[in-house]
Amino acid sequence: MDRITDKAIVLACCLAVAGCELSGEGAVSMAQGNYEQALPFAVAMLGALCCALLREASSRPAVFSTHAAYCLIACVAPAAAAFTPLIAYDCTRCAHEPNALRALCALAVVPFLACAATQGLAPLATGELACALAASIALSARTSRSAARQAIAHLTRDAMESQAIALRTQNKRLATEVEALNEEREAAAIDGASGSGGSGGSGGSGGPGGAAGEGNPVRPAAFACLTEREYEVACLVAQGLDNREIAATAYLSEGTVRNNISSILSKMGLKNRTQIAVAYYKERRQHG
Repeated sequence: MDRITDKAIVLACCLAVAGCELSGEGAVSMAQGNYEQALPFAVAMLGALCCALLREASSRPAVFSTHAAYCLIACVAPAAAAFTPLIAYDCTRCAHEPNALRALCALAVVPFLACAATQGLAPLATGELACALAASIALSARTSRSAARQAIAHLTRDAMESQAIALRTQNKRLATEVEALNEEREAAAIDGASGSGGSGGSGGSGGPGGAAGEGNPVRPAAFACLTEREYEVACLVAQGLDNREIAATAYLSEGTVRNNISSILSKMGLKNRTQIAVAYYKERRQHG
């Protein structure tokens, strides 16, 4: 849309140049209906418009052969020279091309220099043509820079989105691996507790005293309904750790910590984590 707006502005400037040339020659008399001298300008404008539309429809190098042909005609035809700024607009766009198309930028000024040197245009028409040419080059360069920045922004956005997707996938994979390791660790702890309990019974130690003699702390009766992992989380809660610190200490995810705390509250009939700490230290004082 920016290109179409720019070309409409440039075309208006070209029409002003054409009107200046016609009025300078005194060739048009609208009162008498003499349009013979205006016909070459109409044909030249039609050719320039065709070149401009062809450039918007395709960006292949073959398209620029029409632009080059129009510029050659403009070197000898004043009517065509009036609309060279429209051709110069498209030629200036080649400045950002990374190949030999950059040479086509010369077509932006060659017809103007040829017309000024050989055709003897009126000073006012020459000045207007130079201004129109400069305006078309400036507009084309500005829009090309804007399009290049927009393309870079789109590429950057796409790259960041791809990286974000890759990071989310990696985080999910790592979370799954951590959960699996935690399950293995919990299962190993349960197996170890079962093994130590069995050896105490066979040794005839008579229950809790044997476990305590082996260095394992006796779990308070209020916490007997909890699993090993839940009891571990309850102890950390009693120490005043928050969920993130508990997760780092027990090698759990914060979601797992929250689930364990909810399970503890439900099993023990408590309302909040403060009551967990109170129950823990109350049991410790009772068992001295």
